[in-house]
Amino acid sequence: MKLTERLELFNTFYGIDENPDYFGFMNDPRRIAIRNEALRQGERSMYEKYVREKYPEEADSELEMFDKSRASLRHVSGEEALRFFRDHLIKNVQSDLDPNDPDAIFSADILSDDDVETVAEADQGYVLFNLSPERLADKQQVWLDPSLFITDTD
Repeated sequence: MKLTERLELFNTFYGIDENPDYFGFMNDPRRIAIRNEALRQGERSMYEKYVREKYPEEADSELEMFDKSRASLRHVSGEEALRFFRDHLIKNVQSDLDPNDPDAIFSADILSDDDVETVAEADQGYVLFNLSPERLADKQQVWLDPSLFITDTD
């Protein structure tokens, strides 16, 4: 799906244009979609422009995290992603887009055992899904962001 189509879909579903201040930085569907596209396409400037205009206070730290994610982003089989999360003892994975979307990027969501039990797998909406890493096993290809496990010395 093209970014313009995704943004139109998100706007229709979430009413972003009608309620521009409703979403905070972390759960802004427009930001999440633009970040996803920028990461996969290597288009930092597109994301930087949006973040600096909409969220100037968060821009520097967010762009640092973006660069780290971009440098480590990999397109791998679902089995390889599952192995990665198991090797790092991750029990919950976060998907930026619907996990069935081939453009979704999966990253570790480190939670306590108690929190893992209380996090429900969301099945409504289009952004920020929590799921078990085992759900990745049958996927042919997924986008994996292992940046949480990359240190500055790696």
